[in-house]
Amino acid sequence: MSRLFEGVGVALTTPFTNNEVDYQALEKHVNYLLDNNIQAIIVNGTTAENPTLTEDEKEKVLEAVIKQVNGRATVIAGTGTNSTKKSLDASLRAKELGADAIM
Repeated sequence: MSRLFEGVGVALTTPFTNNEVDYQALEKHVNYLLDNNIQAIIVNGTTAENPTLTEDEKEKVLEAVIKQVNGRATVIAGTGTNSTKKSLDASLRAKELGADAIM
């Protein structure tokens, strides 16, 4: 059995500029984590302001991180909501986008 979780993981925050997700700052932060040998990155968890992001923003942030990480670390998608259906839909979408795990 392979081990999905090992090493150090970091729960991302979502950077904002002028009330918009700052994708340039997000990319810089993810590069910093990868450059410092972080093995897992948690996207859209509670520390990422998940409850305040729109569904579209959550998907775009996750997609950007997955693309940037490109297999260099485990990407764990935070997909929990107060709705079972929305959580299931978000989990299935995270899988489609290439997340390694969901929480």
